[in-house]
Amino acid sequence: MKNYWILLISLASVLGACGDAAPEAEKNATPNAIAVETIALQRAAIALPVNASGSFTTDDETFLGFKIGGVIQSVMVNEGDAVRKGQLLATLDLAEINAGLKQAELGLEKAKRDYERASRLFADSVATREQLQNAKTGLDIASEQLRQVQVNRQYAEIRAVSNGYVLRKMANPGQVVGPGTPLLQTNGGTEKSWMVKVSLSDADWARLQAGDSASVLCQALSPTAFPAQLLRKAESADPYSGTYFADLSLSLPAGVKPAQGLYARVELFPSAEGTQFQIPFEYVFDAQGDEAFVFVTSDGKTARKQAVKLGKMNSRSVEVVQGLEPSMRLITSGSAYLKDQSPILSVAKP
Repeated sequence: MKNYWILLISLASVLGACGDAAPEAEKNATPNAIAVETIALQRAAIALPVNASGSFTTDDETFLGFKIGGVIQSVMVNEGDAVRKGQLLATLDLAEINAGLKQAELGLEKAKRDYERASRLFADSVATREQLQNAKTGLDIASEQLRQVQVNRQYAEIRAVSNGYVLRKMANPGQVVGPGTPLLQTNGGTEKSWMVKVSLSDADWARLQAGDSASVLCQALSPTAFPAQLLRKAESADPYSGTYFADLSLSLPAGVKPAQGLYARVELFPSAEGTQFQIPFEYVFDAQGDEAFVFVTSDGKTARKQAVKLGKMNSRSVEVVQGLEPSMRLITSGSAYLKDQSPILSVAKP
């Protein structure tokens, strides 16, 4: 019996020693505290590419038309034809124009006779100085009218402004066109560098800047993508679609010849991405759109249900653009048992 009591006393001493060695955190823990694990918040940038679609074009597309109206006499080209700078492409019926030119020439001849007559009469003191000046003004007006008709006569034909191709033909001989009505659309595809025009949303437009790298894939030309660069982006939205246009310059291998309007898939890579807090998907809950909640702690003793605003995401994490502070720690385990202001026993992950 005596040995039995000695054994009990020894066991109690051992248990008391174990109690003294308990972690300080557990001694000071709030009753009913929930054990959780926490990690420090990390800032990083999610470099997500911008995906867009576009079409091949050149920087010198031109709509050509007549300066004056009239009846089209001839159109010498068709869509797809190669043209050379200065080549005659279309003409107007010149019958009416030539009649106007003849009328202006006759008006100038009459104005010259009137001025000569007024000069002789003024020399003989028969005509006044005012009459002489009026005759001179009439002569100047007739001269300028003839010059105007001659200029219009030159613009009764359309000539190519550069080497290139005819993209569209919008009228045929016999049609009546007004001044400035587009008749042909051309580009400089034989000499100018090709580019790709894409449309961007406002959010993607804000992420990109001139000089950002890109890749352009056109299955009609090559199974591999071409390297490209953002050349410029529009400073105003298209009034019809509400999107923003951007132009990409690209390098094409020798022998690759695009056509106007070829479809292309484009990936643009923003170079200036801001850094925000990044957290794994599994620690976000009750997400609706870009709003969600996480559990955080600032003192290691109390859990807070924190509302956050989400940003861009990748396959493993999501960006938090609003709601978190560097002093907070993210609760990563035990959140299923937590409520706002729940007491916790925080264990930091290494």
